[in-house]
Amino acid sequence: MKKKILIVDDHPDIVLMLTDRLEALGYDTIAAENGQEALEKYEQDCPHLMLLDLEMPRMAGMEVLHQLAKWV
Repeated sequence: MKKKILIVDDHPDIVLMLTDRLEALGYDTIAAENGQEALEKYEQDCPHLMLLDLEMPRMAGMEVLHQLAKWV
């Protein structure tokens, strides 16, 4: 089974670069463009790892981490 990585960044070029590189290395990737979408995809897809931008509009990365901590 391939490991899933959730990439969260509001810059599409960064998401594309990371997605291309990680998939070339054999990982499955999931992308989210903001914190709220990241939480939804985390809950839905249960990724093994999350690469999280800390400065995003709507919901910053630290707020995403605080929300995830409540679920654990």
